[in-house]
This record gives sequence, C-alpha cells and structure tokens, in this order.
Amino acid sequence: MQVDLCLKIFLVILGLHTVDAESYNCPSPGTPIMDDSGGHQMCAYLPNTEASWAEAHVWCNRIDEYAMLPVIGVVEQQQAIESYLSSFNNRWTQYWISGSDAYIPDEWFFYTGQGSMQVKKGYTNWNPGYPRTDGNRDCMYINIGGPAPGTWGNDNCNEKKPFLCILSPMTE
Repeated sequence: MQVDLCLKIFLVILGLHTVDAESYNCPSPGTPIMDDSGGHQMCAYLPNTEASWAEAHVWCNRIDEYAMLPVIGVVEQQQAIESYLSSFNNRWTQYWISGSDAYIPDEWFFYTGQGSMQVKKGYTNWNPGYPRTDGNRDCMYINIGGPAPGTWGNDNCNEKKPFLCILSPMTE
C-alpha cells in the first residue's frame, strides 16, 4: 500500500499519472491547481514568507514530508504555477523553484525531495542572458510579473525570496 502511494506520487510529480478532480484531495493547507496537460493536478501552498533556497526546502518539508519547491518539466506546469502565483497580486516578483547547479556547475538539476535529484532536460524557460555564471548564482527562480514574466533566472542561494510548496496529494 505505501509503495503504491509513493509510486503514484512520483508519477504525478513527473506528470505521467492523472487523477480526476472529484477524487483529488490536497492536504491542508494545500490548494489544487490544474496544469492543463490532460487533467494533471498539483497541490500548492504559498507561505507568506521569504527564505533562502535551502530554508525554503526545509519549510516545505515541515508541512508535508514529500513537499518540495516546484519542479517544472513541461510548459503546462509552468503556466499553472505562473497563474497560481499571479493570482495573489502581491509585491513579490521572483519565487524559488527547485533547480540548482550547486552540485555540478552549469549542470542544472531539480531537487525532487527526500534527497533525490533529476537532471533538468527538455523544457526550459530561461530569461535571455540566463543562467548567469558570474558569482555564486546556483539556485533557480521563476519571474512572476516584472520585466520578464514566466522566465527563469538564477541567483545566490542565500538570497531571501518567496517560494511555493508543492504538496503530495492525499488518496482515499
């Protein structure tokens, strides 16, 4: 039973497993958001705080042991996250997502929780001129609003930024 749940969560994260809206439950304080790629859904929670990239991961894990910063693998996930964050109409324009090249310079990985990573392949949406290689810019963020909405950038991992937690769905 536990292995089946873990497999379903993993497949939902990768976008390979869908759930219908009626049976999809997000744990509190999550909100279901649709990613428009054939009915895939995610559970999202936006804490009203800023943190470093590492602190943001820890913060998400305190809500749900499988929660993480967003892993963006397809344009539909990007659009759903953008839409959700834009709906808050707040002062922030850059939010941490789970990408980093801290382990291997210029090799971008998404931290997928519980100590695992996946190489960033396929879909990307870097802001022109990014990723920057000057300084200590090892952590990825998404621009919401501002001069380049929806694009990605990279910054020093110790910078304080707001972040979105993606929670694991509850099953019945």
